[in-house]
Amino acid sequence: MIQQRPSEQSRAAYLSSDIGVWFCRVLGAIVLAVTLAVGAKIATDASANEGWAFLFTIMTPMGIGFLILVAAELLNRLGERR
Repeated sequence: MIQQRPSEQSRAAYLSSDIGVWFCRVLGAIVLAVTLAVGAKIATDASANEGWAFLFTIMTPMGIGFLILVAAELLNRLGERR
Protein backbone atom coordinates (compact mmCIF):
# COMPACT_ATOMS: atom_id res chain seq x y z
CA MET A 1 0.00 0.00 0.00
CA ILE A 2 1.37 3.39 -0.97
CA GLN A 3 1.29 5.97 1.79
CA GLN A 4 0.48 9.55 0.98
CA ARG A 5 2.52 12.41 2.30
CA PRO A 6 0.85 13.97 5.37
CA SER A 7 -0.60 17.44 4.97
CA GLU A 8 0.75 20.46 6.82
CA GLN A 9 -2.19 20.43 9.25
CA SER A 10 -1.71 16.79 10.19
CA ARG A 11 2.02 17.36 10.68
CA ALA A 12 1.32 20.32 12.98
CA ALA A 13 -1.19 18.25 14.96
CA TYR A 14 1.32 15.41 15.26
CA LEU A 15 4.07 17.74 16.47
CA SER A 16 1.78 19.38 19.02
CA SER A 17 0.73 15.97 20.36
CA ASP A 18 4.39 14.91 20.45
CA ILE A 19 5.22 17.94 22.60
CA GLY A 20 2.31 17.04 24.88
CA VAL A 21 3.56 13.47 25.18
CA TRP A 22 7.07 14.53 26.15
CA PHE A 23 5.74 17.13 28.57
CA CYS A 24 3.61 14.47 30.30
CA ARG A 25 6.53 12.04 30.44
CA VAL A 26 8.82 14.64 32.01
CA LEU A 27 6.10 15.78 34.42
CA GLY A 28 5.39 12.18 35.47
CA ALA A 29 9.10 11.47 36.02
CA ILE A 30 9.47 14.65 38.10
CA VAL A 31 6.45 13.75 40.23
CA LEU A 32 7.84 10.25 40.84
CA ALA A 33 11.32 11.54 41.70
CA VAL A 34 10.05 14.20 44.11
CA THR A 35 7.71 11.68 45.72
CA LEU A 36 10.51 9.21 46.34
CA ALA A 37 12.80 11.94 47.66
CA VAL A 38 10.19 13.22 50.12
CA GLY A 39 9.27 9.66 51.14
CA ALA A 40 12.93 8.80 51.76
CA LYS A 41 13.35 11.94 53.88
CA ILE A 42 10.31 11.05 55.98
CA ALA A 43 11.47 7.44 56.30
CA THR A 44 14.87 8.53 57.65
CA ASP A 45 13.23 10.90 60.13
CA ALA A 46 10.73 8.28 61.35
CA SER A 47 11.49 5.91 64.18
CA ALA A 48 11.50 2.13 63.72
CA ASN A 49 7.81 1.83 64.61
CA GLU A 50 6.77 4.40 62.03
CA GLY A 51 7.93 2.64 58.87
CA TRP A 52 4.39 2.98 57.56
CA ALA A 53 4.98 6.74 57.23
CA PHE A 54 7.01 6.15 54.06
CA LEU A 55 4.19 4.20 52.40
CA PHE A 56 1.54 6.60 53.63
CA THR A 57 3.48 9.57 52.24
CA ILE A 58 4.20 8.20 48.77
CA MET A 59 0.94 6.42 47.94
CA THR A 60 -1.15 9.22 46.44
CA PRO A 61 1.59 11.20 44.66
CA MET A 62 3.10 7.99 43.27
CA GLY A 63 -0.29 7.01 41.88
CA ILE A 64 -0.70 10.43 40.30
CA GLY A 65 2.77 10.16 38.73
CA PHE A 66 1.95 6.77 37.23
CA LEU A 67 -1.37 8.06 35.91
CA ILE A 68 0.46 10.93 34.21
CA LEU A 69 2.84 8.44 32.57
CA VAL A 70 -0.07 6.27 31.42
CA ALA A 71 -1.78 9.36 29.96
CA ALA A 72 1.44 10.18 28.08
CA GLU A 73 1.49 6.72 26.53
CA LEU A 74 -2.16 7.03 25.53
CA LEU A 75 -1.45 10.39 23.90
CA ASN A 76 1.48 8.84 22.08
CA ARG A 77 -0.56 5.93 20.73
CA LEU A 78 -3.46 8.16 19.70
CA GLY A 79 -1.02 10.46 17.92
CA GLU A 80 0.44 7.55 15.94
CA ARG A 81 -3.00 6.58 14.61
CA ARG A 82 -3.47 9.91 12.82
